[in-house]
Amino acid sequence: MDRCPRRDTLLVMGDFNVSTSTARDGYESCIGPHGSGSRDQSASMLLDFAKSRGLRVAGSWFERPDARRWTWYSNTGVVAKEIDHVLVDGRWRLLQNCRVYRSAQFLNTDHRLVVATLKLKLKSQRMQTSSQLRLDVGQLRDERVAEEFAHKLQDSFKELGDGNDSEELWSNFKTKILKVEGEGLETSRKTRRGFLTPETMDIIEKSRRARLESRTGHYKAVKRASVRALGMDEEEQVRGICETIGVTTDRRTVHPACIGIRILRSSKTSLH
Repeated sequence: MDRCPRRDTLLVMGDFNVSTSTARDGYESCIGPHGSGSRDQSASMLLDFAKSRGLRVAGSWFERPDARRWTWYSNTGVVAKEIDHVLVDGRWRLLQNCRVYRSAQFLNTDHRLVVATLKLKLKSQRMQTSSQLRLDVGQLRDERVAEEFAHKLQDSFKELGDGNDSEELWSNFKTKILKVEGEGLETSRKTRRGFLTPETMDIIEKSRRARLESRTGHYKAVKRASVRALGMDEEEQVRGICETIGVTTDRRTVHPACIGIRILRSSKTSLH
């Protein structure tokens, strides 16, 4: 149980051999208004476990006739109890219904089939892809940086050697160039929304963690901060594009201005 990730939906079901009873004092979050039977020490242990894990006893939240409630009958058929339970994660509104099907009997068992109906929204797991590495080649306009870069590149070529395998030679050549570029030029990671600042990305990450950890109060505060930061970054992006259009128009350079206008007209950029 402790190894189950917090973001996963937790379900526990089985024959617990206890009744939850109708008393909800202290267990309002895990027992509904339609419990049954009387509570003993074993039932209290089950409810303590459910409360500590944020689980709900599914059958206790739906009013049902006795024929659809009792999960166990004695051999004589005189005694009937609800001792088989489905415990559902209480963080989300997953539970739609829970009932017993008397007609579904397996072999010679004295238990009845308990069926819980859940509403789940499944998402395919995204493949982990490394963000695109970007090199600031504009620094090579500086003669000092260009000269230093050329010397490092020349020294790295001395280590290539004379290889007969063309594939191995090309692989080493490419590795050396990328290594020198990474060390000599400042690099950055390309994000899906390139106009976001690192500060805004940090706020968004804090908001995501607060949501996954169910810290409602903190999540709302950080969410508001992330919305404000997103708006400021987007406004700064639009302002920069407008300045670029104005400068290039004055210089009669049409192409950058057309690119800026196309970005402003696209659905990805909203103007406020």
